[in-house]
Amino acid sequence: MGVVAYDIYLHPADPQAVGTATIKLSGTSRFEGDIGAVSTTGSNTFAIEGRAPVTVKVPFARADHVVADLGRESGVVKIRVECKRVAKQEASEAGAALMWKVPRDWQEGEPPKDWPKCPL
Repeated sequence: MGVVAYDIYLHPADPQAVGTATIKLSGTSRFEGDIGAVSTTGSNTFAIEGRAPVTVKVPFARADHVVADLGRESGVVKIRVECKRVAKQEASEAGAALMWKVPRDWQEGEPPKDWPKCPL
């Protein structure tokens, strides 16, 4: 019973956003795919298409995964949080698929204590 209660605590039905990730697509090629945040309680992803370069902000909650699954042939896809690049992939013929898991110790807009600070 304690394990179930702890899991419900970690994955509430409507969790509050604790931060924002930035997904950046470089290059000049066209792309299409899905971006957003997914968790065990559901998905908050959106279909996107257009021409790079593009920057998209994605809010995330604790226990989420920030994802970018894009079909494109060239360029670079990056996920940044605060001032730290947490994922990067060079696109290929198969596209680019990135995922970043939000650390469990991320609290109400405050990153973990060992997270690099942004310059002012």
